[in-house]
Amino acid sequence: MREVKRTMALGLDSYIKCNVMDFRATKPKMLLEPGVQPCSSENISSILKIAAKAELIILAYGTLHKKLAHYGRDIVKALHADGHSLWVLGTTQDGSPRHSLYVGYDADLIPYAPAYLQGAQTSSQNP
Repeated sequence: MREVKRTMALGLDSYIKCNVMDFRATKPKMLLEPGVQPCSSENISSILKIAAKAELIILAYGTLHKKLAHYGRDIVKALHADGHSLWVLGTTQDGSPRHSLYVGYDADLIPYAPAYLQGAQTSSQNP
C-alpha cells in the first residue's frame, strides 16, 4: 500500500519494483548466513531488461551491510552503463539511495550520481 501512495504522490500511473538481491529473507542477517547466495547471476540482467522499458528509475534500497553493498553498486553501475538516468528520494550518510519507507511523501526526486560514477557521463534531465 505504501508503494501505491508513493507512486501517486510522484504523479506516476504504475511502478515495477526490483530488488538489489533476489534472495528474499524476513531478517536481513539471513543474507549473510553460510551457504546463502544473496544474489544470483541473473539478477542484474533481469533488472536491466525491466529498466529498458522504464520511463523513470528511482533507486531506494537504503544502506546495505558492508558485505552486501557491492550488489547495490553493481546495479547502479550496470544501469548507468546502459545510459539510464538514475533518481533517488534522498541519500543516506554513506551515500546510498534512501529507502522509500524512511522518506516522506513530499520528498523530491533528485539525480543520483554517487562518487564511484564520477567521471562517467550522466544525465541530469528532470523526469
